[in-house]
Parts: sequence; C-alpha cells; structure tokens
Amino acid sequence: MNPGIRTSEIKDFDFLPLGKAIKNARNKKSLTRGEMAELLSISEGHLANIENRGKAPGFHLFYKIVTSLDISVDEFFYPQKEPGSSLKIQVMKLMDECENKDLYAIRGTLEGMKEGARKSLRPVKQNVKPR
Repeated sequence: MNPGIRTSEIKDFDFLPLGKAIKNARNKKSLTRGEMAELLSISEGHLANIENRGKAPGFHLFYKIVTSLDISVDEFFYPQKEPGSSLKIQVMKLMDECENKDLYAIRGTLEGMKEGARKSLRPVKQNVKPR
C-alpha cells in the first residue's frame, strides 16, 4: 500500500460533486447515459450510481470517464489550489481544437490585452505647470 495515501482518506472522499460534474460534462457533449455507458462498457445503472449517488469508480473507469469528457479533476482533488488553474486547462483544451491561423489570432489578442493592462497600471504623469 502507498504510504502517502490511507484507505480511510479514500473512503472519506466525497465523490458526489465529481459525479455531478461527470453528468454535466456528458450532457454538454449531448450524450445520453446509455450512449456514455456503452462507450465505457458499463451498465447505465453503474453510470447513474456514479453520477447521482457519488459511487467511486475504479481507477481505470475513472480515467476513461474524465479523459473522454475532458474533465479537469484538480478542483476536486486539490480544493486549496488556485481556482484559475482548472480554467487554464479548459482553455488549453479548446486551443488544441484550433487551427494555426486561429492560434495566431488568439496570441495577438492576448498580447494586446496584456499590453493594455500594463499601460493601465502605469502611473499617469500630470502636466501641471507651477503658478
């Protein structure tokens, strides 16, 4: 057994929020529970238990679910982590679907936004003439 993880910690983990995220991601991809269960080679009932009752899937099934639905699990396993990190992963996944011409436009837009933010943070010099 791994000395860093105690079985009691795994038993105490609340999988219900993760189950809800799985259900939401499946719905966003317009997959029925039956279609998803078939893709995963499990019964609809098993998937329903994971989604609605927080039943913990085995590791291999868990991996298949989160990778097929593009779910970032950081927010569930590392709640103390900065919330934006999950968002960065989601944005990077979206960028993976873009063509190079789109990526150039995205990069230019981001560079422009960063430059604008830098300029707005600089102290403004006032041209006040002494009397």
